[in-house]
Order: sequence, then structure tokens, then C-alpha cells
Amino acid sequence: TLFRSNKNLTEDITFLPFSREELGGLPDDFLNALEKTEDDKLKVTLKYPHYFPVMKKCHMPETRRKMEQAFNSRCKEANCLILKELVKLRAEKSTLLNFSTHADFVLEMNMTKSSKTVSKFLGELSQKLKPLGEQERAVILDLKKKECEKRGLEFDGQINAWDMRYYMNQVEETVYSVDQNVLKEYFPMEVVTSGLLGIYQELLGLTFHPEKDAPVWHEDVTLYSVKDAARGQLIGKFYLDLYPRERSEE
Repeated sequence: TLFRSNKNLTEDITFLPFSREELGGLPDDFLNALEKTEDDKLKVTLKYPHYFPVMKKCHMPETRRKMEQAFNSRCKEANCLILKELVKLRAEKSTLLNFSTHADFVLEMNMTKSSKTVSKFLGELSQKLKPLGEQERAVILDLKKKECEKRGLEFDGQINAWDMRYYMNQVEETVYSVDQNVLKEYFPMEVVTSGLLGIYQELLGLTFHPEKDAPVWHEDVTLYSVKDAARGQLIGKFYLDLYPRERSEE
């Protein structure tokens, strides 16, 4: 059931059309990589490589609002039905196994043991973090007020859902001098991928071998054979597809 829900999200091909002006603040390399509609608008999908840059970098609040609303409404008709079924099945399973809730069932094997322990912990943690949260809220509201004054926008005195990632990114850049666009230049895809695969090979005692001329659904996809490092025995194979695409294989 949960797999079907995730599959729906993976295969969702919804996009929103925006002009370059509506995507103000985003770097040229991002904008130039976007596909165009027939009326020359830029196609922005709801996949993570599009959603996160827009929410973090776009200085147009209305664009961020449309993206946030669309992102949180993905496959809502189909997935709401699935989630209703999932909640019902979890409740039935918990009852059959003599647990009060599904949360108690999944926590029984953990150190916390029960949902009451978790609720108590989260309540205490919330109280301790509240002063820090209020300080961060004040910083973000101050940044938003200055931004609205700079761009001639109305300041509503609120941190909306579509504001969070944008102004948290502003905090990184203005308070901590961290620029993600500059940072990513030091982590090219090939180097990061090689490093991550190397870590998994070392931890799991395996070796990964890319296969040439393997049947793939896109030229950027790679098929790897997996062997036991000690014996050299073939264990299995996996495809590595790092980019979202319409109806890509899973």
C-alpha cells in the first residue's frame, strides 16, 4: 500500500509554467536547463531537483506559494484513498496484536517501548527548544521585513510555509556566509557518486562494477554488478539513476 503511494509520487509528471521573471533569484544554469512550454514559459516540475532550488532561491513569494501548494497536493486524490486504507489496516493489525495504537506496535521493539514515552520526550524537548525557536523566528521575520521593503512587497508579519526554506537559506548566506551555489562547485556529481559508492563497498565488503553496453532507459543510467569482495562471487545487480524523469524505472 505504501509502495503504491510512493510509486504515484515517483511517476507524477505535474509541472508549473513560469516566466523567467517569476523565477527571479534562481541561477542561470538552473533556468537554462528547464524545458519550455509552447508559449515559451519554463516548465518547473514538483521533483526535488526543481522544488528545493525554487523554494530556497526564488525571491518571488507568489511563485513559492504556488510551488508549495502544488507540491503538497501531489496525487492527493489517489493517495488519500491509499492512506485511508493504510490507516484502517494498521489499526486492525494493532488491535489483533493487542496494541492500543499502531505507534505502540512499531515502538514495542525499540528502547522507547511506547507512544507515551515518545510524547513525553517530545513535549520536554519542545519546551527546551522554544526559546531558541523564538530567537530564530525573530531573525527570519526581520529578514523578511527587509526583503519586502527592498522589493516593494507587503509585509504580513508571518512566516508562511512557502517562506521557510527561502529565509532559512537567507540566514545561511547572511548570518553564516554559506552560499550553496558556491559550495556545490566543490562537490561535482561524479566525485560525490564515486565517494558514496566507495563508502558502501568498504562498509559492506562488496565491490561494484559498472557494466558497459547494458540496457538502460537513459544514457545517464548505469548498471552495476555487485560482488562479494572476499570471494569475488556475483551477488546481484542494481541500476543507478540519479536524475528524476518521467516514468523512470524504479
